[in-house]
Amino acid sequence: HIYEELIDIEPENAGAHGGLATTNIIPLWVGWEDDPLQALEKAIKYTQRCLVLDDTSAYGHALMGMLHLVQQHWEEAIKEGERSVTLSPNSADFLVLYAITLKSVGRVNKALSLIEKAIRLNPIPPEWYLHELATNYRIKGQYDEAISILKKNLDRNPDYLMSHVNLTATYG
Repeated sequence: HIYEELIDIEPENAGAHGGLATTNIIPLWVGWEDDPLQALEKAIKYTQRCLVLDDTSAYGHALMGMLHLVQQHWEEAIKEGERSVTLSPNSADFLVLYAITLKSVGRVNKALSLIEKAIRLNPIPPEWYLHELATNYRIKGQYDEAISILKKNLDRNPDYLMSHVNLTATYG
């Protein structure tokens, strides 16, 4: 991995440790990891190192929030998500990551407002923003809105698997 090479060159680079954590979190999050426990342990290790090197890293706190979320440590996930958006209030990615946590604990209206703010900050949002926006609308029972967003998302990227799954769940 490029992050491992960067850490070899610059071992105190917090962002590189965060990047390496991300390479373990994403497959863990989407269920593509053959050994989820090992991926979780690695992600925790690299995220903790990121935060030891820079405890003001919004990236590190966002990652830690996601790690707490996958472990169902709800209060810790909320605390880390809040910390990440406090440190970097105009990061659209961190707003959506925090919204995922809020959605998971039933705070859908707050999650929607954060995703909408993220889309204002990043008006050509990546597919995962729109997927999360639609998920929140589906949870609220606003199925037509969710379907419209998911169809637009799939028009942009017909191969975005999670929106196909979400659309099926919305029609279901």
